[in-house]
Amino acid sequence: MNPPTLVEGLRYTITFINISATLQQRPDREQFSRYEPNLNEWVSPNGFLNLGPAYLSPQFMKALRVGDRTIGSAVINCPKCRMARGYWLYFQIGRGGWFAETADGSLPDLVIGKDRPHAKELFLDVEGWLRTKPLLEQKPIIIE
Repeated sequence: MNPPTLVEGLRYTITFINISATLQQRPDREQFSRYEPNLNEWVSPNGFLNLGPAYLSPQFMKALRVGDRTIGSAVINCPKCRMARGYWLYFQIGRGGWFAETADGSLPDLVIGKDRPHAKELFLDVEGWLRTKPLLEQKPIIIE
C-alpha cells in the first residue's frame, strides 16, 4: 500500500528581523532576512518531502550576537491545501526561544515600515507585542 500524498506544489516564505540589530542601527543586511523560494515541489505517492533547515542569509547569521532578540514568521501553503498555515517565531540568541502556529488562521506579516501600524510597539517590546497575537501552544526552538 502506497502512503498518501502529503502536499503538492508547496510554497513557503520565511522572514526574520533582528530587533536588536535594527534598534542599534546595524547595516540592513544584519537586520532582515527573507526566504521566498519559487518552489513547485511535488510529492509522489512513494516519496516524501524534505525541506531541510530554514534558510537565513549568511550576512544575517554571521551578524547574530548573544542576547540579540529575533522575531520571525513563516507561511506555508499549497494550491490544494484547505488553508495556509502561519507561524510566529521568537528567539533570543544564547537563550533559546519558541514558535507557535496562529490560532485564528491568520497569516503573519512582518513587513515593517514607518507607516505600518504597531511597528513602534514591536520594536520596543517584541515579547509583549507577540502576546497580543492569537497563538496555539508555543513549542521550543532548539539551537545547537
